[in-house]
Amino acid sequence: MIHMRIGLFFFMFFGFSQTYAANKMIVISVDGMRAEFYQNPDFPAPTLRRLAKEGVSATSVRTVFPTVTYANHTSMMTGHYPAVHGIHTNKIFDPEKGPLKIWNWETSRIKVPTFWQKARENGKTVAILMWPVTVGTRENWIVPEIFQVDGMRDKTQWGYIAEHATPGLMDELETALQDKFKKRPSDDDAWDEWDTGAAVYIRDKYKPDLLMVHINMMDNIQHEFGRDGPEIREAMKKTDEMIRKIVGKPDPSTCVVVLGDHGLASYKKLVHPNILLVKGGWIRLDESGKLKSWDAVVDNNGPGAAVHVKDKSKIPAVLEYLRKNSGGHYSIISKSRLQKLRALPAAAFALEAAKNYSIGTKFKGELVTEEKRTSGAHGYLPSNPDMSAGFIAAGCGIAGGRSIGSMNMVDVAPTLARLLGFSMGKTAGRAVEIRPRP
Repeated sequence: MIHMRIGLFFFMFFGFSQTYAANKMIVISVDGMRAEFYQNPDFPAPTLRRLAKEGVSATSVRTVFPTVTYANHTSMMTGHYPAVHGIHTNKIFDPEKGPLKIWNWETSRIKVPTFWQKARENGKTVAILMWPVTVGTRENWIVPEIFQVDGMRDKTQWGYIAEHATPGLMDELETALQDKFKKRPSDDDAWDEWDTGAAVYIRDKYKPDLLMVHINMMDNIQHEFGRDGPEIREAMKKTDEMIRKIVGKPDPSTCVVVLGDHGLASYKKLVHPNILLVKGGWIRLDESGKLKSWDAVVDNNGPGAAVHVKDKSKIPAVLEYLRKNSGGHYSIISKSRLQKLRALPAAAFALEAAKNYSIGTKFKGELVTEEKRTSGAHGYLPSNPDMSAGFIAAGCGIAGGRSIGSMNMVDVAPTLARLLGFSMGKTAGRAVEIRPRP
């Protein structure tokens, strides 16, 4: 009986993994990809719809709070919520200096294993292009995401990337792609096109077991023009073509996964709560109007913002002050709710902008300002349906044309690991049932 139970255990766990195991995987993160991009035929996305038809797709992917790129990409790639994995927001907050312009670029900031690290541990070769929070990771071929911000102007973006990329890889790619790209990329759209060419080159020459590529175009265009409009469809057409090129004609044993990290919502107005904190004496500014010192400060993440208070005994007073002066432009997210969301553990509480609003960064001037045109933002609570992302998986024996319903961002890593034949270990997310063909 004991031997039968042991045999059953090995069949359930090891045999099951073998059933799902794929030889290779291509993962494409389309920043700002919503499920409607492949559900609604009005969007020019033939590649996305073909992959959804050939494989499985989610009706929605519930994001983590705040619904920003770096927190969600890290939950996507670890199976954990931000309070556990350590990437709480896009940018770094300094307990003394306050909000910084430096982003959470380094993998060393992640406190738990990532999907790509576990893949390498399980004997897979790994190539990563422009993926968030990959500076310093040591996989086979790395072109990490890092870019210029204020205070970082001693190098070009190419220079920063080359410094942290796999030694010699950027020179190799520049030579290999010189016929297609006469000059180095100078903006996000050009980088997306260049990354696509680099991904195809690495895919064909080195044949990595895991290829991960991050495309920014859809996020950028929705930020600029809002959630809808003709510009969004034109960008989707270009993005879909990039996906087609990266996917190519994969071997039937290759899994192809295309997913988003968040949706976006349109807004017309910005509210600047730090102006209230200046007026209330919680923030002091220098002669140029910049932050000098603070007792309480708002660290915005789009329409979701952490409120930090140095003296915990003053939290009730700051909370009541911001609540009383909200004017309906934002609402308070309590500490207890943040704990349930497993988000922003260092914050005293948080704010969420009202519908058609986002949260701005000004310290002086008008509390509410209006944008010149409709813009797009993400960072709201995950319960906002506009924040939901999309997910498609095809190839490697996945039965076609099926919906897997709704899933969570933290489900992605354990699901991808199962498809590649290994486990992420204990995570907050679960491996979604993606059955192979009978």
